Amino acid sequence: MRSGRVVSSAAVRYPASEWEHGWPSVLEGRRQDLADLALGLDATGLNAVVLAATPTAAVNVHACPASAGRAAAESAAMLALGNSFSHPIAEHPSIAVEIARDRFKPLAEHKPQRHVLAAVETETSLEALSRWVESAGLAFAGALPLQTLEFLGACDDAAATGSSGLRAAIWVGEHHSVLAVGSPGRLRFVRPIALGTESLVEALTRPIIRRGVPGEPITLTREEARAMLNASGIPDMSAVVDAQRGLDGGAILPLLQPSLQRLGIEVKQTLRFGLSESERNETVLCVRGHGGALPGLQAAMQRHLSASDAHPNPTTVSEPAGPEALKEHGSSDVGCIAEFARIAWDVPLLLPFARAKSLASRRAHAAMRVGLAACLGVVAVNGTLTALEARSRVTVNVSSDEEATSRAEKNRALAAAVSAEQALSGLVNARLGAQPAIAPWLATLAEASAGRVRLIEVRAEPGSQSGNASVKGMTQDSGSPDMEPLREFINAMTTSPMVAEASLKQTQRSNADHRNEQVFEVGLTLVGLPAWARGAQADASVPEVSP
Repeated sequence: MRSGRVVSSAAVRYPASEWEHGWPSVLEGRRQDLADLALGLDATGLNAVVLAATPTAAVNVHACPASAGRAAAESAAMLALGNSFSHPIAEHPSIAVEIARDRFKPLAEHKPQRHVLAAVETETSLEALSRWVESAGLAFAGALPLQTLEFLGACDDAAATGSSGLRAAIWVGEHHSVLAVGSPGRLRFVRPIALGTESLVEALTRPIIRRGVPGEPITLTREEARAMLNASGIPDMSAVVDAQRGLDGGAILPLLQPSLQRLGIEVKQTLRFGLSESERNETVLCVRGHGGALPGLQAAMQRHLSASDAHPNPTTVSEPAGPEALKEHGSSDVGCIAEFARIAWDVPLLLPFARAKSLASRRAHAAMRVGLAACLGVVAVNGTLTALEARSRVTVNVSSDEEATSRAEKNRALAAAVSAEQALSGLVNARLGAQPAIAPWLATLAEASAGRVRLIEVRAEPGSQSGNASVKGMTQDSGSPDMEPLREFINAMTTSPMVAEASLKQTQRSNADHRNEQVFEVGLTLVGLPAWARGAQADASVPEVSP
């Protein structure tokens, strides 16, 4: 890369099964492949940033009241992320960075929020990536989970200042997707979806029965299926997909339909519970990322969202599509690297603890040698990691002069120091025993249920770090499919800083005392707090949220 642009590239693809079942030991047998790529691009000795879709990483975006402050919001995001990470989060490298802050005139029911991106990767995976990169003659500058690009891209598009009204942006990556809804200056909500374009590729590897053509079904390799998807996307029934094999849209659409339907349902249900009917009617839906460049995917999404629905749905924005557009919309060959340079240059990189400690120590000794004043300056820069310095991490990848090399080393050290400081903070919280604070959550629950929701049963596990809870309740059934009181209740739980996740488990209509009612159950994951924070909250009054 040079000046934030991809100037040359090369790629090798492996079967997905190798990475799913053999991670991270599979890297040991792939060292020569990376060395050959680096040699062919004349990149030996340059800095390498690894964007990895690993089975061990966890990424999410968490909202917190703006009045809480940046540090508190980032701490809350890390605590929330720990619930979706299968290891003690304090024992592994992680980052938390504010990516958006609502800027609008606050209303009585809406207060500005800070939105924090949190990511964590296991120490084992980072060490394996580091060895793999350095064995190929490259300098390991750090790594980021590939899903961070999908979160950043969706949030950036949803709250774009150049748009107007509500905007729903679904960033369809190869392995995951992210749906974000917002308006200029305000991000409403963000939701990950465990589905990407590779599920469509996998569907095309199943036997294809040609319409009106006798003979055995055709079976494509994964490479052939991917090439077909990139070229034809989601075709019409009569469109010719492969004239040589006699394949048309009617032959491959039945294979693609289950994945398309699943993606459409995820988007549709999220919008239904996250927005009111009037808001949905005014929302514009845009498809971005790798999926946004597949021909016909946006039209297919529009057809699904409009089917069997009594109310208007979001309209889809038309976007350029086709094989050439894939290089700019998140394909794993080149597009994700270009997206990193465009939207992720100010996000600190993840480094193994030993590497972060070594780099931070070297920077501290260098600062001491040039005097106290310079040392204070280095400490300040370590805490802020300015956008200009972060951007230079990308641009120096192909620079060989002495100044660029020094700048790259400085930026790696700064990112390492930030990661080390966050890891230490997380370790302290873990040792103090993070558990959910039940009392503040009950106060939130009482406020959210006042008026139109009657609580039947509330269950929680105050002694568990997982913070599992459930709420059963009842609302008056107006016959509307929107279930407005229930939607507002779930939204209040989701936006509460004490709740990491809220999901509707079941609903059932009942008739009691000649009144139609809706009985529901909501599952919750509460945010864990260290012991000192739980004690402080028990004594402190709830502050008024300032505009």
